[in-house]
Amino acid sequence: MQTNTQIKTLGVPAYKTFIISCTDWRIDPAKFLDIDTPREYLISRNSGARARPSLPNLLALDDLVTIETVLVIGHTDCGARSFDEDAIRRVLRERAGNAGSAGDGENVDIDIDIERLEFGRIHGEYV
Repeated sequence: MQTNTQIKTLGVPAYKTFIISCTDWRIDPAKFLDIDTPREYLISRNSGARARPSLPNLLALDDLVTIETVLVIGHTDCGARSFDEDAIRRVLRERAGNAGSAGDGENVDIDIDIERLEFGRIHGEYV
C-alpha cells in the first residue's frame, strides 16, 4: 500500500473532494454521487452534516493532499435539526455520573468540559 506522500509525489489523483455528510445510514454519498474512484474522495460524517466538526480534518488533509472541492450534503427531515443543546448537556452529565474524579486523586471537572462543547446550529431547510 502506498503512503499518501508517495501518492502525492507520483501525481496520482488522490482525495481531491472532501464530502461532509450526515451520519444517517440512509445517506450514502458514494452511492448517489456514483463515485467510481474512491481514492479521489474523503467522506466525513457527523450528525446533521455540519461543517464545523469536520474543519480540523479538512484543514489537516488539505495541507497534506490539497483538497480542491468541498461538498456539504444534508437531507430532509434530519433528526439533528431537533437537537436541544441543553438536553444534550443534561444527558452527558447524567452519563458521566460519579466520573468527576479520575480515581487517582486528580479531580476532573466534567461539567466544565461539557459546557465547552459546541454543537453548532442547523439553519434552513435541506433539499
